[in-house]
Amino acid sequence: MTIPTPRSLARRPLLALGLLLGSAGSLAAQGIVSGRVTDKANGSALVGARVVVLGTSLTASTNADGRYRITGVPGGEHQVRASQIAYASITKTITATDQGATTLDFALVLTPYSLDEVVVTATGDQAKREVGNAVSTVEVADLVRNTPVANMNDLLVAKAPGVSVLPGNLTGSGARVRIRGASSLSLSNNPIYVVDGIRVNSDVNSSAIGIGGTNPSRVNDLNPEDIESIDIVKGPSASTLYGTDAANGVIVIKTKKGRAGKPIWNAWMEAGAVTDRNTYPTNYRGWSIAPKTGGSAPSAPNNVTQCLLSDVVAHTCVQDSVSSFNPWADNQASPLHTGARQSYGLQVSGGTDAIRYYVSGDWEDEVGVLHMPDIFQQRLLALRNIGQVSYAQQNPNALRKTNVRANLAVNLSEKADVQINTGFLTSTQRLPQTDNNTTGLGSNLYGGPGFKHNIVNPPGAPAAFLRDNYGYQRYTPDEFFSETVTQDINRTISSGTFNYRPTHWLALRGVGGVDFISRDDGDLCRRDECTYFGTSKAGFRTDARATFWDYTGDVNSTASYHLGRDLGAKTIVGAQYVKEKFSRNSAQASDLTPGGVTINSGANLSADETTTLTATLGFFAEQSLGYKDRLFFTAAVRSDKNSAFGANFQRVYYPKASISYVLSDEPFFPKSNVLTSFRLRGAYGASGRQPGPNDATAFLA
Repeated sequence: MTIPTPRSLARRPLLALGLLLGSAGSLAAQGIVSGRVTDKANGSALVGARVVVLGTSLTASTNADGRYRITGVPGGEHQVRASQIAYASITKTITATDQGATTLDFALVLTPYSLDEVVVTATGDQAKREVGNAVSTVEVADLVRNTPVANMNDLLVAKAPGVSVLPGNLTGSGARVRIRGASSLSLSNNPIYVVDGIRVNSDVNSSAIGIGGTNPSRVNDLNPEDIESIDIVKGPSASTLYGTDAANGVIVIKTKKGRAGKPIWNAWMEAGAVTDRNTYPTNYRGWSIAPKTGGSAPSAPNNVTQCLLSDVVAHTCVQDSVSSFNPWADNQASPLHTGARQSYGLQVSGGTDAIRYYVSGDWEDEVGVLHMPDIFQQRLLALRNIGQVSYAQQNPNALRKTNVRANLAVNLSEKADVQINTGFLTSTQRLPQTDNNTTGLGSNLYGGPGFKHNIVNPPGAPAAFLRDNYGYQRYTPDEFFSETVTQDINRTISSGTFNYRPTHWLALRGVGGVDFISRDDGDLCRRDECTYFGTSKAGFRTDARATFWDYTGDVNSTASYHLGRDLGAKTIVGAQYVKEKFSRNSAQASDLTPGGVTINSGANLSADETTTLTATLGFFAEQSLGYKDRLFFTAAVRSDKNSAFGANFQRVYYPKASISYVLSDEPFFPKSNVLTSFRLRGAYGASGRQPGPNDATAFLA
């Protein structure tokens, strides 16, 4: 056997580090701290409580009986803290015995808010008292249990200060989320989303088909029933841990995990109606009973003339009467009706101290409030010479999806554990032409004539094609609801987290995963069934198929140590790699044959494709100091290199500094039942937005 020389070890730093850590672990005396965490009010066990030896990397969670066990505790005096969501934490001082066992029990008191709640960061879990930048936590489990929650939008609306959510007005439509307002005029202002440690796609207008309004959002693919908590990281300091595109904030999502104990089953069923309680404006039209003093002749009998604003300004028409009509509220003309929603789900979780699992399934179906009124269905049948109005034309807005999730946590040893999380979604959706689309619902209802019965000839229609618009402007539901826009999604989000604690002072963490999306967008107008707009009446078909790949790799190491009796320190170094790839192929056809619904049934064919690729490699280092576990100072810096930076701009640097002072832990702070905790905090950070994927590519007009 050849013993490596110091010089050969220098050439092999990883081997040297392994020998160093191994010898340190074998030579150091190790003790054990164990005990039970309970509710002080009734003595019941607290499952999943977090127990940590301060100033070290040693931590444990309680099992179904509230018991915990921490090994590898070095001999000497230590502070041990127990914390649980919705409870006030307790810190106790012990003297650990070398090669011996120490028993330490905790009885926690229920409290509505605690500074020792754990927030999720890119380097792992961290007590909120240590974090100087603003982090808001949404406890999703309580919201889902006590309030009606249909999607991610419902979890974020009015749940955290500084976070504004502009929800969509259609079933399955996305919301615009802004954290502390907008940061860019030309780039995206959406926050980034992190699920179980990996970056996921969060496109808001995720569709190749324009509908004139709000498109689907990939955020709504996530199932609220599977989410345990959401941490909203605000401010530029988020860029240090999450990279160059985190200037708009970060929404960190943690899915549910199993806990040791007997299987716990949870089943639910939801069924109900979907209604629109909004009040929509009435349309008005100005008239003059007297004839114009100039211009064209009266367009209605008895000298009744419409007064346009331009006529009023030119003094060629004096408005002396007004007509009004609201097609939204008319029984014959209104596109609103009562929709329906149903959802069914089943969850099971449990396991042992060594292996814990969480498995869930959820199916939901929602038909929106928009439909084609009966009078327009009859006209579609009569004028289009078709056999029947399809269900999709009658109900142009609907969503059906299935979510399945399986999370597994395994303790490989007392020093290592691994977590594997996988979620799968399949969904199908229909969206109507609406809002500011010329041939959509909004522009034709809001721009109506102000009276009900108006015989019109649509632009481009045959001269003999006269019909009643029932208060709509140009196009009616039998036309724009006949255009069927669909989206089919298959999505898998998989991640793995590996934690290794070779010594009491060092913790290593690795996270990797992928978010894969297969998206199929379709747009169909059968011949002679859609609007008289351009060549639409001849029919058209679009089929756009896209794939999204989002890869995340993250490694970091945390060294926790003491610089004195009351001064603790923590050093974190890490690297992160994020890659996003988008590919789409699209085919279009126009002038369809009668009854044709596919691309090859069109006389005019075209196709296009697009691919974008972005990648970011970042390195970060963070140093924090904690004095008596109440005063914390953190400084950090991150360096990123992005594929869109261009040849003359290689790297960007983001510094950060923060301070957090839990003043209520000082002996001089007055104790009060009203003010239980008081903290001062402040943070400084620099951030930026990476350019678009192809912004560095020269463009010649």
